[in-house]
Amino acid sequence: MKSKKRLFIIIGAVGLLIVAGLLLYFFVFAKQGNSATSETDSPFKPSQSQSAIREEVSTSLRTDDSATVSQKLDQKLTQNVSKEDKSYLYTVKGSLALSSGTPNYDAALESYYKAEEVAPTYETALNIADTAFRKGDKTVAIQYYKLYLSRSVDKDGKDLDPQGRTNYEKRLKELES
Repeated sequence: MKSKKRLFIIIGAVGLLIVAGLLLYFFVFAKQGNSATSETDSPFKPSQSQSAIREEVSTSLRTDDSATVSQKLDQKLTQNVSKEDKSYLYTVKGSLALSSGTPNYDAALESYYKAEEVAPTYETALNIADTAFRKGDKTVAIQYYKLYLSRSVDKDGKDLDPQGRTNYEKRLKELES
């Protein structure tokens, strides 16, 4: 009887780790709005150092809980890293806050705002907009979807995320109506 109970606890814990890893992948590493797009086609393609961070986080999630991984990310943030990598670390922390059991929108937004402060990009604006939208904060969602749309065009007028633009323009219209 005791061994069956212990087995169920172990199976449950492994299942939670798998779910946390999948959610982390979904929120950080998959192109938002188009999961059929490969990473090489994605405008959200990470740099080589960001890929190393991603691999380290994925490995850590196999053995550690989200809180421990978040602490490891905090340690990395104290190191001398580029502003882009620092922003990426904050983005991963935000994604962890959303993928650990019950989503912690406030903690995710705190991390995403820090990422935005360090290296503002259309990706950071989109993370804030999506999280505010999920939280139900319409005002912030509208503000950051507009910022995302303004930033997702390069200096030559090329749309950096055409499919995302279509999705988020539609969402913005719905929010504003």
